[in-house]
Amino acid sequence: MLEWEGVSLGYHRTGRKIFEEFSLTVEDSTVLLGPTGSGKSTLLASIVGILPEVNGIIRIGQRPVGRGGAAGRQWASYVPGANLLPRELTVSEYLTEIGRLDGMSSASSRRHAQAVAERLQLTESLRVRMRAVSCATKRKTLIAAAVLKPAEWLLVDEPTSGLDPEGQRLVLTLLQAESRHRGVLVATRQVAETAVFPDRLLLLHDGQIIFDGPCPRLAEGAQGHVFRVPQKAVGEAPSDRWWQPMPGGEIKIYRQACPPSAIGIEPTVEDGYFWALLNVESKPDLERAATDSPEGPVEAMTSTNDPPYREKISHGQ
Repeated sequence: MLEWEGVSLGYHRTGRKIFEEFSLTVEDSTVLLGPTGSGKSTLLASIVGILPEVNGIIRIGQRPVGRGGAAGRQWASYVPGANLLPRELTVSEYLTEIGRLDGMSSASSRRHAQAVAERLQLTESLRVRMRAVSCATKRKTLIAAAVLKPAEWLLVDEPTSGLDPEGQRLVLTLLQAESRHRGVLVATRQVAETAVFPDRLLLLHDGQIIFDGPCPRLAEGAQGHVFRVPQKAVGEAPSDRWWQPMPGGEIKIYRQACPPSAIGIEPTVEDGYFWALLNVESKPDLERAATDSPEGPVEAMTSTNDPPYREKISHGQ
């Protein structure tokens, strides 16, 4: 079990803390989803003591992480978002040394390194120095090293960053397998990766959990708010950010109520993600609309003439 109790940590560029009196309990393998800057990486790093000035209590299995994160590093294996690896070691040397640091004999460490390398299709790169391998190989090497450590929890930040579809499949399959005998917490920006642990999804926005539940429930939250409309019906593309192109000259839009010429469609998990963000990010505008506009908040949100945001959204963003 992972616990954050009354935790305040991390800083925005403005100097404001990302998390203020934040509390959360994670008992089983879980996906932490959110846009860039929402606090996902900060939350993972806090478990292993990377961040300074942490106020509150962080626990792993009832054990406080403590100042410096010694307990966190003992009981959790961590994959950061950046591929930081020793340039002069080969992939095999690095993986073998990781095993030895965790108490394995040299022979046992080599066997385990070979086994996990095969699971991630790294065998052809084992004798290559880190300075000469691709970013994708570095990513898989970091994940392989984390898997080698027999920790209670595996913490993985952006697991498939820089990987092609086959590499993504290998990594997510490996994480699913690891979840059978330990907890796995995945932090990601990619909605598709929520399928690795669909039973519990945490949606993070600006240091706050705005959704906590199974993936299908997130999709259900957008029911009645996702529509397709012919491009020609609106002329130019909508000027707000809440739209996506669709095949056949149509576009997908997210609205409180059905606009003219639109047809409701069954929402996906991705739609639920966008709809949840829309509600949070549009809240200040809607509150102002409720008091300042005779139209009211629903009409203010559905208007395409004066939208609250001006940035196009795209698949996978």
